[in-house]
This record gives sequence, C-alpha cells and structure tokens, in this order.
Amino acid sequence: MGNSSFTESEISKFKEVSYKLGKNPSLVQAAGGNTSIKSDKSMLIKASGTWLINSLNKDIFVEVNLPSINQKISNEHDDSFEEDIISKNNLRPSLETSFHALINYKYVLHVHSTATIANAISSDSKNELEKQINEDFIFVPYYRPGFTLTMGIKKLIKPEIKIFILENHGLIVAGDDIEETYNLLLNIHNKLDKTRNNKFTNLEVTEGLEIDNYRLKNSEKYRLFMSPDENLYSLFSKSFYPDHVIFLGPGIPTFVEKIKLKNLLVI
Repeated sequence: MGNSSFTESEISKFKEVSYKLGKNPSLVQAAGGNTSIKSDKSMLIKASGTWLINSLNKDIFVEVNLPSINQKISNEHDDSFEEDIISKNNLRPSLETSFHALINYKYVLHVHSTATIANAISSDSKNELEKQINEDFIFVPYYRPGFTLTMGIKKLIKPEIKIFILENHGLIVAGDDIEETYNLLLNIHNKLDKTRNNKFTNLEVTEGLEIDNYRLKNSEKYRLFMSPDENLYSLFSKSFYPDHVIFLGPGIPTFVEKIKLKNLLVI
C-alpha cells in the first residue's frame, strides 16, 4: 500500500482474515461487518459500502487519523470523519469507524454473526449468553449503529475485555494478534451456533403449506416457518437487527392461513 504505518506482513495477514470473514455468510452478509488495524498514528478500516469478501482483490480499506478521531470521541463529537481521511482512494470510512477507534486493541473484527444475533434478541439474552460463552464479555444493549452505538460501548468498556456482544446486532472481537483474534471470534460464533441449533428440536409444525416456485431447506430448524403458533407471526412482523431492515424491509412476510401462494418471489 506504500504506507509506512503498517508493515506489508501486517497488511497481508489483516486482509486475509478480512477475506475469510467476508466469504463466510454466517458471519458477514453483503456489505455488512467491518475490520480494522491500528498503528499509533492511524487506523485502516473497511470503507463504507464495500464488501469484506473483496479484501484481497479490491481496494476496500481507508486510512484515517486515529488521534483526531479519538479526540472527537472524547469530546462526544459525532462526525463522518471525512476530514480525518489520510488515504487517496476516494473511499469513505465505515459508519462504525468510531467504535473501532475507541476499542484500544490493534485489531478489531466486527461481524453480523447469525449465531450471535439469534442468541442476542431475547429479553434474557445476557444471562443466557453468560451460560453459553464461558468467556468474559461485554453485553451492549441495542443502540442505533454509528456514533450512538460508540457512546453506548464507551459507557461499558473495560480495557481487559476483548469480546462485545451487541444486542440485536452482532459480535465484536478485538486483540493485538490477528490470528488469535480471528480464532477467538470463530470460537464464540461456533459455541453460539451449537446452542442455536439445539433450540429447535421440539417444535410443533404444520404440513401442507403450498408455495409455488419456493424451496425451503430440508432441515428441521427451518420448519419453524410453518408453525401453528400464532405468536410467531407477530414476532416476525417486526425487525430483529439492522441488516434485517436493509435487506428484508420492516418485517418478514407472514401468512396466517394455509393457502396456495403463486409466484412468491424469494430473494
């Protein structure tokens, strides 16, 4: 990159981990998630609207002035940080740049882990997560993504804690070694994924819903969407997490009666 703030080896390993996160759809979907690496003077972070899966073949990272951003966080000054851009690639910093700067570790990895979200959307999420993870973590109540979320994290942050569970949002893992940080993230995701999959073994399901041009995965856990439990319909009519709104709109389409649905478009 021609950047003296980071060694070529650091950049190479950072991009490789970013790519591995981006190609795993259970961790990152489309342009979701972001990663960063810090030096004393600057931070390299995924740019807004870019995809982590392109980390190795496209210019998706933007370098920003870390001390300047941290000063703005200290002053609680919300900002797009465009004045803090160092790189010359016409990219804009991620909406979540501020919490990457706030968390004082060299590497910060943020993903929209489906397993984490599935376990962090209930009223008793924090207590349940404590049983499942068996690691020290900070549970962050839901805040709107961006500077508001950063201020929420700032209230709770502890220097020694590397794991953050964001209610209805996702997972942040930080560290000073890129491989250790990546492996810790996978460890948390896999623990929560096993718990999630074990929750759907005794569901009462309804057979016979006919939907033309539609295929449902052949797995018991997905049969939740054919349940006679009417309470599920009111739940599905709401949004569970930020990407839910971006990709699915305000709620998942639901059908109360068993009717034949023609030409349903499922994206």
